[in-house]
Amino acid sequence: METALKLAELKAAFLKEWPLERLEKMSLEEYSNTEQTSFCYWLEYKTRPLGSAGGGSSFNHGIYKMKRPTKSSKESQKNDGEYAWQAKYGETAAEAFKNVRQIIYAAALAGKEHRLADLADLDYGEALRRKIAFLYSDYKVVNTFKQEDLVLAAQAFGYDGEDLSYSSLNNYLLAQKGEQDFFAFGETLWDWKTKNPNPYPKANIEAENRLIKMLRKISRAEASLLFNLMEQVIEKLNIDRNDPRVMYSLPKSEPVLALIIGQRQVLIYKYEKGAKIYQHIDTRNFMENWLHPVANIEELQAQLPVIIASSAKELERTKKTSFAKYNVAELEEAVYNAAYKEYIFDLAYATEEENSKQLEKLPEQRSHFPNNQILFGPPGTGKTYNSINYALAILAGVDLEELNAIEKENNLEKAQQIFSELDLEGPFTTGREILRAAYAQYKKLGQIQFTTFHQSMSYEDFVEGIKPVLEEESEGNLSYEIKAGIFKQLAQLAAQNYLGENRLHAESSFDAAFAKFLAAWEADPNMAFSLRRANSEFQIYAIDQERGRIHFEKASGSRTHYLRIATLKEIFTSQRDFNLKEGLGIYYQSILNALEQYATDSKIEAPKNYVLIIDEINRGNISEILGELITLLEEDKRLGQKESLEIVLPYSKDEFSVPPNLYIIGTMNRADRSVEALDAALRRRFSFVEMPPRPELLENTLVYGYAMEKLLWTINQRIERLLSKDHLIGHSYFLPIKNAEAPEKELALVVQHKILPLLQEYFYGDFGKIGLVLGQGFVRKEEETQIFAAMDYEPLMEEERFQLIPWAEVDLEMALAQLGLEKEA
Repeated sequence: METALKLAELKAAFLKEWPLERLEKMSLEEYSNTEQTSFCYWLEYKTRPLGSAGGGSSFNHGIYKMKRPTKSSKESQKNDGEYAWQAKYGETAAEAFKNVRQIIYAAALAGKEHRLADLADLDYGEALRRKIAFLYSDYKVVNTFKQEDLVLAAQAFGYDGEDLSYSSLNNYLLAQKGEQDFFAFGETLWDWKTKNPNPYPKANIEAENRLIKMLRKISRAEASLLFNLMEQVIEKLNIDRNDPRVMYSLPKSEPVLALIIGQRQVLIYKYEKGAKIYQHIDTRNFMENWLHPVANIEELQAQLPVIIASSAKELERTKKTSFAKYNVAELEEAVYNAAYKEYIFDLAYATEEENSKQLEKLPEQRSHFPNNQILFGPPGTGKTYNSINYALAILAGVDLEELNAIEKENNLEKAQQIFSELDLEGPFTTGREILRAAYAQYKKLGQIQFTTFHQSMSYEDFVEGIKPVLEEESEGNLSYEIKAGIFKQLAQLAAQNYLGENRLHAESSFDAAFAKFLAAWEADPNMAFSLRRANSEFQIYAIDQERGRIHFEKASGSRTHYLRIATLKEIFTSQRDFNLKEGLGIYYQSILNALEQYATDSKIEAPKNYVLIIDEINRGNISEILGELITLLEEDKRLGQKESLEIVLPYSKDEFSVPPNLYIIGTMNRADRSVEALDAALRRRFSFVEMPPRPELLENTLVYGYAMEKLLWTINQRIERLLSKDHLIGHSYFLPIKNAEAPEKELALVVQHKILPLLQEYFYGDFGKIGLVLGQGFVRKEEETQIFAAMDYEPLMEEERFQLIPWAEVDLEMALAQLGLEKEA
């Protein structure tokens, strides 16, 4: 801490000596002299503890004062016996310095105003101009100035973006600093290079970055196996380092890493649409369709004998590869140089290993969401509104704060980065519109479902039950079937993804696979298709391509249903999430299994999360709706977990469990007296997030000069004293006032039609207590009138009665004053 303080004092001393005003009018003698008082001396030597801009020639400063006259034969350099300068800046020392000073001042302004992208346009030493920007910045520029050092530091912190500009790298590194002291963090950046020298100093930074980015798509264990396979192919076939038949491919245009022998790729790892794909050569029996996909790296490893045999044939039939000019030396070096490979792996997986260490220490990461949570609070606090943000954060795998920032700043570019798999093109006028668009697309993809509990909701609606069915696919006939409810449907979709049952294919591959499937069926129309239920199968009796239908006969002899070819294609190409475990889904699954035999580009769908939002979760009969599923909701009882449980459902007799990639978000209004509180069994299985009123959202909102922030705070303080926190009033009632053209009329509508009715419900019509909350501007004593017969009954005669003032008689401005508020303006 003491060192950091000294460094901060040094930076302050520099700014005191060289304020911007002096910099703008600086003389050549002040800029460069031989007395160790010049700007150049401060920049390169006196402030070196703040960060080195490197050494080298004095010409890096553009112009400098010579200690002794020297001559230079270089056309790019000039001198007049006293000063030497780079010829590009001018013919004379005065002209050269004038141009250099303008550049230096521009660099200082760019740092002060955080316009780092502008530095690239300044023709001055790269590290020096960046250091100037740092010195004049308010600690918004990291004190690492060399490009290779910045890239290395960013990679060590997990950066795998393609943008290697100074501005992007700087902003990324600053975001990693967190609460750490600025200079301590800077030392961390310097230490990484010192402690981890690059064993391949000739490496191209951009190529290294591509390699690291590809590796980060897979685990370190997978990367090790992949490189081991390449090394074994090289070793078994005795391939020399400079063999002209071999090429190491890592193209800029697409995420592919491959070993090429001759004219063919023999080992391929690529990443497409969120999924990793492994392929290998197999030319043992045929030369067409020689590239074969496998499901994972282990299967690729199992094919090593095939790869070696096929690669040997390629070596025999070729003298050199025609792709040699595209060879990536960094990938080749990583295959042959074990030290360089480990260096690259350390860069690629430094964050992964750090995360593993942190996970050992912490039960839960900041971005981790519980599987089951309930947003609770009084009415009007944005529970349903925020459930969308929570759902999107879960699906995108980011912290809630990042989404809130997008909403606040209307940051479409950031949203497109986070929701890279969605089509968020806009235009959007607000950040909320961006999030709503993302929500709608996820809903269309089947990853979000929304429902509201009510007193008529049943187990049959939520889990499964017998329902009448009138579907297009059943030729318009009415039948009764066991149908999955909203929860079971979503759980089965999530389970398909979690278990890796969903396969991805390119749209073009469907036509080829279906054509082969059609030919096979025409050759054998009696072929049977197995269902996932044991000892059950069905047959296709007609394929109507003109109407796009596959007609089939069930084992029972029924011919009332058909499958749609368009739906089959949508499922096959992942354009639609479809429940393949229920109803017609089990028949589609059997056809998909058959198509899979003819597909050449099959790959497993990337892991995804699914979210069910249950609004007003406490308004339904929870025990009746969930039934036996209540136990399966626990995180450790879910599919694939340590204490995983499954049950047999009462209608379908299916074995059922809840996958861990299904999240439930409930909302609960605790002030609602029409429902019972959640029972203890359910509460134990949910995490609760309080959503209190937020008066600060009404900041700077004035009506008649009275602050709405203070109005809400005052009302809630009184309600809490008279009732409880559960009965407070939410900020959302007052938010329309913020942007209203006539805020006075809007406030009148809010109070008359929302606040007063809500308080009457809260206080059971006790207008005296409403008066204690709102004051005499809204409530008054009733005038005493004799309506009873003469009778000596003191309790009744002593009772004071109150009434709401008719709205037509309310003076809203005066009522606010009587409520106890003071005018802000």
